[in-house]
Amino acid sequence: MAGMKFRRAPEFALVLWYLMRPPMPRVNADSLHRNAAHPLANWVIVESFSTKKECEARLRDSRWDVCVASDDPRLSDRSINRGSFQN
Repeated sequence: MAGMKFRRAPEFALVLWYLMRPPMPRVNADSLHRNAAHPLANWVIVESFSTKKECEARLRDSRWDVCVASDDPRLSDRSINRGSFQN
């Protein structure tokens, strides 16, 4: 073993893509809209994907949803919010 060089195994960062939706506001009789101004850390994860392409394919279904990488720094202070929601 003398003279052998050891290499570290490559480190792979697993990045998922989240389809995210802004939280629903309290609804009153005059308005129903999603609050896209909320910080991204407060948005709901609707679904997760292994690639950005898969996530973006689902964006056609909603004008509110966005695809966000799991390593996006705007998500760093969140506890994962997987919740039920209504369109």
